[in-house]
Amino acid sequence: MMYKTVNLARSNQIFVQASLERMMKCGIGICGSCCTSKDLVCRDGTVFDGDHLMQNDEFGHQYRAKSGILEQI
Repeated sequence: MMYKTVNLARSNQIFVQASLERMMKCGIGICGSCCTSKDLVCRDGTVFDGDHLMQNDEFGHQYRAKSGILEQI
């Protein structure tokens, strides 16, 4: 749903930000459980702008299970 919202806003040239939610085990970027491609949600986010999110390979295509394993949507 968030992927479609960001996509819709960008296609209508509307500035959009989204707050990502990931399991954050350490909260300071050491464990890597909250990583999304090149970003750590706990350290770099949790709010990202739409242009940045659309450059992220995982956004809208993959998620991390509670175990930390990357899975396809």
